[in-house]
Amino acid sequence: QLSSKPVKGFEKFVEGLPKPDRLVLSGTNAQELVLASAVEGVRQGSKPLLEEIRIYSKFWGFELSDLNVPVSLFQGEVDIDVPASMARYQAELIPNCELNLYPTDGHFSLLVNHVDEIIASL
Repeated sequence: QLSSKPVKGFEKFVEGLPKPDRLVLSGTNAQELVLASAVEGVRQGSKPLLEEIRIYSKFWGFELSDLNVPVSLFQGEVDIDVPASMARYQAELIPNCELNLYPTDGHFSLLVNHVDEIIASL
């Protein structure tokens, strides 16, 4: 069972999200799943989390313009974690990129609402 501090933190986190994300995170078991995922993410300490942040922020050894395979990007336009402007920028750089923008979705609602479409594109 979770202590009240993570639960209160989760509730505060959800309050600051756009409406589409608040809706999906208020669903049945959403709080339990997200908190369990967060706990698992740091189960081995903070080093893996910091490594993930480092990977996201460093040069990956290639330019997006060098990609020569079809790429599909899916982006919620009300996402406050990853701005839609970043997806537009990346889509401009990637040849043969299909940008799928969803004007009423955020960071979390995008996957919940469009998972079948995203998987079908793979």
